[in-house]
Amino acid sequence: ERLVVSILFKKGIKIKKIRFNSYYQGIRNFEIQLISLIDKIIPGSIFKINENGTTLKFYPGNFLREKVIHQVGKFRSLSYYLEFILYISHLRPEGIEIKLSGLRSSTFDVSLESILYVTIPLQRKLGGRDTRVKIFSNSFSSTRNTELVLICPKISSQEAFQILEPGILKKLRIIFSHSSVTIPPRELTSRFLEKNPLLSEVDLSFFNFKIPNKNFKFHSITLIGETSTGCIFGNDFSTYKKNLDSVYWKNILNQTFLSFFEDLKTGGCVDNRNQIFLWLKILNRKKQTSRLRIGKLTLSSILFFRDVKKLTGIVFKIHSSTDRKSLILKIC
Repeated sequence: ERLVVSILFKKGIKIKKIRFNSYYQGIRNFEIQLISLIDKIIPGSIFKINENGTTLKFYPGNFLREKVIHQVGKFRSLSYYLEFILYISHLRPEGIEIKLSGLRSSTFDVSLESILYVTIPLQRKLGGRDTRVKIFSNSFSSTRNTELVLICPKISSQEAFQILEPGILKKLRIIFSHSSVTIPPRELTSRFLEKNPLLSEVDLSFFNFKIPNKNFKFHSITLIGETSTGCIFGNDFSTYKKNLDSVYWKNILNQTFLSFFEDLKTGGCVDNRNQIFLWLKILNRKKQTSRLRIGKLTLSSILFFRDVKKLTGIVFKIHSSTDRKSLILKIC
């Protein structure tokens, strides 16, 4: 998020003591790949890294390219890079088109389905109505088994937005994506859902996406929930393990559903993973007051506010509305 703030305000930034207390200090390979992607999207950017990789100086370029093609390695999934691109996509008024090829799934990142069915719809609500993604699978590569094309036409950033009513859960999509036939038995999933009273009046749908790959095995489960007011929440779990038994799947289902309902229970209109998109949109609409309801601020949001204040002096002012059903955000 620090690099995003630097790009947004066109100000240089210095990041020190990167993993300074870790046994393996400094920038990781996947972060070097992200720097390479930024260099393609924003030509003229300057990166200075010290010898042991613990200090990074970044000076952003002046404009974003319209079209970019980039390949990423096996260290992180496409979702890691796609999320960053969506952060900065609104900075180019004319729109942007990016083609990425890399790994579809990773235990460290949100699933690609979460990006497609939770983050992209939020992007559309916030002005990117025509944002779309095309996905292509490669059955033979273990490191670049998926290609995607992200198309972000002109994004409106002039109007303030209001997202105030969370509603109640009405629809729940359960998506299994995998490279082999080892998925949770339908009977196991059905029994698990029948025991949950919160889902008794929810419209349930199951989707099974098999993406054949001879060299790379993965399994992902993604929950996509939609409320009566159109708010969308998601949670997911991915693994590379083979020969998964029913006990393991039961633990995965418990963990994924628990995180999903914890997010719903906070009473917000946007799931915790996507709060940064809201703050970026508010920063881009300084003259308007936007109103939204969130359950609680995540640690990422708090650190984002600190970085914005440190770099620009801009302060977010957050307080409850008179009915205490929403938070009102202003920029001071």
